[in-house]
Amino acid sequence: MHGARNQQRTNTLTKKSLIASKSLFSNRGNMVKIVIDHAKCVGYADRICVEICPVSIFRVEKSGKPKVVNEESCIMCRTCEVNCPGQAIKILT
Repeated sequence: MHGARNQQRTNTLTKKSLIASKSLFSNRGNMVKIVIDHAKCVGYADRICVEICPVSIFRVEKSGKPKVVNEESCIMCRTCEVNCPGQAIKILT
């Protein structure tokens, strides 16, 4: 009898853990902060971050520099960070 009750408790805890894990995973975009160091950015010459981002996180400002406009959609692929010619982009988690 106690074995069945313990198993049920374990199953309930496992389900709650899975729900929490899925919740964290799906809200991952809310935990990301994208920082552009405009002193290092060569956006006027190369806007690779705007072109390469698969979820359109960046937009070009009038100054020619990229601006983060859709941070919550970031999938943390780090393509922008790795390919930035001025190493001006940092993804903080």
